Amino acid sequence: MRVTVLGLGTMGTALASRLLETGHDVTVWNRSPGKAGDLVSRGARETSSLAETVDGAEVVITLLANDAAVRSVALESDVVGSLSTDAVLVDMSTVSPDTSRALSAAAPTGRFVDAPILGGPEPFRAGKAKLLLGGERELIERLNPLWNDLSSGHYYTGPNGTATTLKLVSNLILVGGTQLLIEAIVTAQAHGFPNDVLREVFGGSPAVAPGVLARLNNILDGDHAGWWTLLLADKDLGLVLKLAQQADLRLPLAEASEALIARSIDAGYGEQDLGAMAEVLRGNCPPLSREQSR
Repeated sequence: MRVTVLGLGTMGTALASRLLETGHDVTVWNRSPGKAGDLVSRGARETSSLAETVDGAEVVITLLANDAAVRSVALESDVVGSLSTDAVLVDMSTVSPDTSRALSAAAPTGRFVDAPILGGPEPFRAGKAKLLLGGERELIERLNPLWNDLSSGHYYTGPNGTATTLKLVSNLILVGGTQLLIEAIVTAQAHGFPNDVLREVFGGSPAVAPGVLARLNNILDGDHAGWWTLLLADKDLGLVLKLAQQADLRLPLAEASEALIARSIDAGYGEQDLGAMAEVLRGNCPPLSREQSR
């Protein structure tokens, strides 16, 4: 299948790599050049023009950092208007369902899928992540070979915007679970438990979900390098709280998580992984007051 990938961040690069590995004809584009060398050496074609990148593609996939980037590329740069006859636009970014619905409204009728990813870049690159798929069911089923190449499983969620909604609330679970693990570890460390004991206990605990467990060493050892930064988590939690507000809901745990993330960003950890929240609780910056955590 002729597939175009727009966006070569960590996840976009993993996507293009997986497409090449599974035998697709891949064209890539990124707003800043210089990220496609390895992909090109493996058979991808890089272009500097969006129109050239989209021309002739059967599927065009955007995988970008946020709503503004997706809207800029897909709508303002008129990727939607450049789609070839019968081509399908797929957005795999983690964005607001409002953005998904805006892309659906702009794309030719029935030719847009929101397809956010459940999993990080390494599982995604290995075909072990899962996909949430929103859009017209007939179209999604027609693209089953593509979803099967990219994932270990996929879920149909309903009309456009439903997949991105579920991705956001899934990320809420991940943030909350990670914060609880951080609080447990920091408390245990403060009471003198060595890291090897905590690694063994929490590493085998059924209370720690697999997605949270992936950050165990990050939290214990203080090496907070990673792909899902606090800035990205902050963006996602803001979108979750907006969803709650639209439904006249109050999410106290999400609000507390957002406050801790904001404090961690203010302390200089914004570009580090989610596990860096541990440094705030360890006292490496002023602790949150009760009022600030509300």
